[in-house]
Amino acid sequence: MKNSSWQCMFDRRTQNTDALSSLAQSELVKILLINRGINNADEANSFIEAGVELWNDPFLMKDMDKACERLARAVKNREKIAVYGDYDVDGVTATAVLINYLSSLGLETAYYIPQRCDEGYGLNSCAIKALYDAGATLLITVDSGITGFEEVKYANSIGLDIIITDHHECSSEIPDAFAVINPKRPDCPYPFKNLAGVGVVFKLICAIAGKAKMKDLFCRYCELVAIGTIADVMPLSGENRLIAKEGLKHLQSTENLGLRALINKSGLEDKPINAVSVSFVLAPRINAAGRVGNANLAVELFVTKDKNTADEIADELIKKNRLRQETEAQILRQVTEALEIRGIKKNEPSIIVLENEEWHQGVIGVVASKICERYSCPTILISTQEEPGKGSGRSVGNFSLFRALEKTSSYLEKFGGHELAAGLSIKKENIPAFREEINRQSREELMSIELPALMADCELYPGEATIDTINELSVLEPYGTANPTPVFIMKNVLIWDTVPISGNKHLRFNIQLDRDKFVSAFYFNKTEEELGVISGDRVDIVFTAGIHTYRGRDSVQFIIKDMELSRQYGTNMHTCHEIYLKHRDCLSLKKDELETIIPVRDDFVATYRYLCSKAQRGICEFSVLTLAREVSWHSKRDVNHAKMMVCLEVMAENSLISFQYVDKTIKVYINKGAPKIDLNDSKILTKLKEDYANA
Repeated sequence: MKNSSWQCMFDRRTQNTDALSSLAQSELVKILLINRGINNADEANSFIEAGVELWNDPFLMKDMDKACERLARAVKNREKIAVYGDYDVDGVTATAVLINYLSSLGLETAYYIPQRCDEGYGLNSCAIKALYDAGATLLITVDSGITGFEEVKYANSIGLDIIITDHHECSSEIPDAFAVINPKRPDCPYPFKNLAGVGVVFKLICAIAGKAKMKDLFCRYCELVAIGTIADVMPLSGENRLIAKEGLKHLQSTENLGLRALINKSGLEDKPINAVSVSFVLAPRINAAGRVGNANLAVELFVTKDKNTADEIADELIKKNRLRQETEAQILRQVTEALEIRGIKKNEPSIIVLENEEWHQGVIGVVASKICERYSCPTILISTQEEPGKGSGRSVGNFSLFRALEKTSSYLEKFGGHELAAGLSIKKENIPAFREEINRQSREELMSIELPALMADCELYPGEATIDTINELSVLEPYGTANPTPVFIMKNVLIWDTVPISGNKHLRFNIQLDRDKFVSAFYFNKTEEELGVISGDRVDIVFTAGIHTYRGRDSVQFIIKDMELSRQYGTNMHTCHEIYLKHRDCLSLKKDELETIIPVRDDFVATYRYLCSKAQRGICEFSVLTLAREVSWHSKRDVNHAKMMVCLEVMAENSLISFQYVDKTIKVYINKGAPKIDLNDSKILTKLKEDYANA
């Protein structure tokens, strides 16, 4: 596999922002707009304002007129309507929005959410029969139904009309429902194709209510529509940008009792709520209902009219999310331990296939995603709690997991999905052969996987890391798919100190950008050992920038995505190591190489003092790559790797220390009571100085 690299979308040295010169915004905002495909002032203003001109007529959707006619008849005849939803956030919010609206029309409304583990995604005939038997004469699907050919055929046979609202990909053939509303229908002229399921439902409501009531409807439902859109990772452009922007604005003062309870119980009360808050705080709690329980609980949260009930359900969702997190963490530990036992390393060209009868089907997909990201390998995890086992897979780079499953489908009961994510069912007895065959079939392709480059918008100069500059970028919010959080590169910054936090799970840095300019930075899910940088290192970083408020005081804060030693710094370290190896192998050194490797008295003092200070704390093992940098930082001297190694040799020669140099580790032992030495007596140092004089 080929490792990812950094790429800048906009080179500030060779590119310009002349196309947006008439905008009042800063050059940085213009760069970010250009990177998002916006190349003229009109488009830029429309994007920044995200006004109602983005809103398309809902009747442009195919079958919208038929759906409205059928619903009007249902209202007139006071029919009982059933809503068939889905267990993810998009499906839950879509279900809640439609139920709330239909109930406001005085209609009796039931709903059904399939169980993730028992029933899986989509329509099923047993549920349709149960809803019909309970008196429903019209069924409306949300976020599902576009592949339910047999189920719709069955509904038609028992006299139950179905209106499908969906947003998933579909072929030219569609189910024979009363109406099928999906902007991705090949014959649908609707101009914006990327609505979430809840967005399609909201369009249906707007069509029923009429244009005059759209503003009122938007105020009533935009928060839930925004949550579903953001959680389903829809592109935040066009109508979705308007939905997200307005929905986030209304969230802080929402009148939905359940949503208000969830916001308060999640610790977001009186805090600004953005797309990140939705994605990483609210959405997981809503999703937890369907992952480790019943998604009906989340729907009830958003349709209840009782504050006490809302508080109770919100508390329950918080508990379920903790259970989901604990279950997920336990599976993640078990998978990691299994991979260590099998000796699988990061970036190894293989497909990870693991199974366990204790794993919960509802969370293995999340764990597979984390393992896939951590090891940069396609990953399939299989729960064998039931027979056949249920598996969930995630892929990386340009490797098609769906195609790999197609090649090995003879081992599977069924499978589905797409290139980067897939699900499967398999008999337990077939798993070993499947694991071997999918790796055999994919071996050659795995060798050539190209991991995606880490894309940065542009280089950020130290002088631009100010509160005013970062605040100005907020005109581009909300961030999400198709409008990602701005990512920057900054070069040659100084790591002033490194502090492990959260039990060494994460790192906090104090970084010096310029002579008197420091910022706080965090690197999540990295340890000091994994990162290999220390205080005093010069590094290049890829990061996002934000504003941190503490006790009423604002400051700029970086969230680091990747870092590496600055090119000049790293090149110098490599050069010094090569020079030392030539010295160790008794090869002839040039005069400039000898200047690099010969230490002076203060270098010896700095190295010895540092080693003694560590020995007092019982530390005798050091990384070859970092020891010289640590000595330099603590002594405020430039003791390069070559000089430090010669210092160790000379001190060992004179019995001050003994050391072992194994692979990338140095073990140093201080000889207590050793006499003082005269460096002029060192044969090693004398030889180097003679070579220098004769060079």
